[in-house]
Amino acid sequence: MNWDYLAGFFDGEGTVHFVTLNGRRYARVGITQNDRPILEEIKTFLNSEGYHRVTLVTSRHSPLATPEHTELKVNAQVDILRLLQQLLPLAHVKRDKISETIREMQVGQILEGDLDKSFPL
Repeated sequence: MNWDYLAGFFDGEGTVHFVTLNGRRYARVGITQNDRPILEEIKTFLNSEGYHRVTLVTSRHSPLATPEHTELKVNAQVDILRLLQQLLPLAHVKRDKISETIREMQVGQILEGDLDKSFPL
């Protein structure tokens, strides 16, 4: 696992967006896959790179749905910003979205002092 692989995987399978909770905007970054082992490998890689608030959540869209899907989530805002800054020069498909999200986080959340917070699970 390396940053080039992760950037390509994120380009294809990742999501980056904002959610509002209790009147505050939080960035969300995740990757959803049916192949849990690859997400476990990505989580291990991110942990080794200093990202420690990374979780894997497995669920189904409905009780009858198969297969299960797993989502890797980066939960701390500071980690999300750092991850997006790391991915930006390597990304292609999501480069503009990553760049826009970085700008919005730097302008909005650093000024509000929320960068050290985690998005509630």
